[in-house]
Amino acid sequence: NYGYNEKIQLDLRVLEKEPTLVLDPSKFSQSMNIIGKVKLDGVFTDDLYDKVVATVNGEVRGITNVIYDASLKEYFVFMTIYSNEVSGEMISFYIWDASDGKLKEAVLNDQVIAAYQPDQILGTFTNPVIFKNTAVTGQQIVFNQGWTWTSFNVNDPRFPTLNTLTRSLTLKTSDLIKSNTQFDTYDSNATNPSQSGWSGTVSINGGISLNKMYKIRLTSAQKLNIKGVPVDLNTWSFTLSQNWNWLPYVVSKNIPITDALANLKASDGDVIKSQSLFAIYSPTAGWKGSLTYLKVGEGYMLKTEIGQPFSYPEYLNRLNTKMSSIKVKQNSTSQTTSIENENIVVISKDYSKFANTMNAVVKLPVGYEDLSFYNESGELRGNAQTQNVDGIDLAFITIYGDKSEKLTAYIGVGNSAHATSKTINFAADAILGSLAEPVIIDFSLEKINVFPNPFHHEFEVTIDSPESGVSKILIYDMLSRIVHESSAKINIGANVIKVQPNIPTGIYILKIQKGDKILFQKIIKN
Repeated sequence: NYGYNEKIQLDLRVLEKEPTLVLDPSKFSQSMNIIGKVKLDGVFTDDLYDKVVATVNGEVRGITNVIYDASLKEYFVFMTIYSNEVSGEMISFYIWDASDGKLKEAVLNDQVIAAYQPDQILGTFTNPVIFKNTAVTGQQIVFNQGWTWTSFNVNDPRFPTLNTLTRSLTLKTSDLIKSNTQFDTYDSNATNPSQSGWSGTVSINGGISLNKMYKIRLTSAQKLNIKGVPVDLNTWSFTLSQNWNWLPYVVSKNIPITDALANLKASDGDVIKSQSLFAIYSPTAGWKGSLTYLKVGEGYMLKTEIGQPFSYPEYLNRLNTKMSSIKVKQNSTSQTTSIENENIVVISKDYSKFANTMNAVVKLPVGYEDLSFYNESGELRGNAQTQNVDGIDLAFITIYGDKSEKLTAYIGVGNSAHATSKTINFAADAILGSLAEPVIIDFSLEKINVFPNPFHHEFEVTIDSPESGVSKILIYDMLSRIVHESSAKINIGANVIKVQPNIPTGIYILKIQKGDKILFQKIIKN
């Protein structure tokens, strides 16, 4: 029992250099003081960015940095803890380990909690109290509105009971959590809230597992704070089957993909993907694609040619030591920043509403760098920009969907976008193209141009058409609602159509439909 407190509401910002913790001393009439030193993993810290945090029932009551005392040539913390009570309050402590980027549970002189003592001073310069971290640390899971692919790297004691684990979340009927073999749904009972809860095979089979990746669908975006003992990479393992696997990421920090998958016997064409990014393995080039780091809190799908036991290298968690972190800081701040911020991708509502993805490696015509796929209703299903891979510009695109439907590729640069002759049918977990043989994009026989774009009151659409007919002009907002509709006669050759839509400022999708041919263009109203 390590003193777990379900009321803890600290913001465990795993990806930031410092926690966002708010303390307002003016709210309190009493205080006590502590003179102490900090031990992290058995070593007294000399990191001035480390902090000690004191809480009462999850409310921050004190926070202070490590300070160097030049006269004594030692590192101390001088903490003031605030209260409005003269007795009865119990204090919990946490250490912000700046080099590890985590808020860790701490003990004060080996005690998990301490009694508040107004107007008292604990510790002296010659006999300071000692703050030490326990084996318990925190992880914050950020859920999208819609689907989130996630996994866990600490063993929270609430994992066996989903209702207890998610008590702090706002849940609705039809919210869903599933692994590759199990799922639970949430039923909200407004008449009798005590009857609300999760039910299904996840709950029946012991709740959350550190050996599973989950796809979780929630009605609203929110965060879940958990804490527990971190995964021991010496004992953790995962059995990979041939083809697709739902792979949890149990390492305690963001790691380059080549290091994270160092123990994998990878074959040519193996694929790993997150909810928004992916990479393909080549024996000559290694892992290449939009996914370059595996990130704390994310879940992944790994397609491998060879079924095998898999583990993350044990040394990845040993990089948490002060020796490693000091080297990083001495080299440059930018190294830490690049590791922490790499692959931080916000999933839009248009994409997070889908549980499934497919991926493609695509080569665009010279001079184009943007690639998008739209369905026949003008809804965006994926977009990406090219990146240089061994001298070749390739787009690694993730395409989202939940059913088989025809999608058309559009290419562009800046605000322009042109229809192409390339169409695909959505198929969950399909991989189109490879590093050696990417999908080749060609132009459509018909092109449209919009000028000016962005526009104020009106814009002109130039259509180069090989045949005559009548075109239907539709403008959609970002919620796929039609906000303008008109038509125009099209002649063979170049055509110029003036459009004066009465729409608010914003981003829209212009759809030109002529017979069974559909062209799309992103437009902006200033």
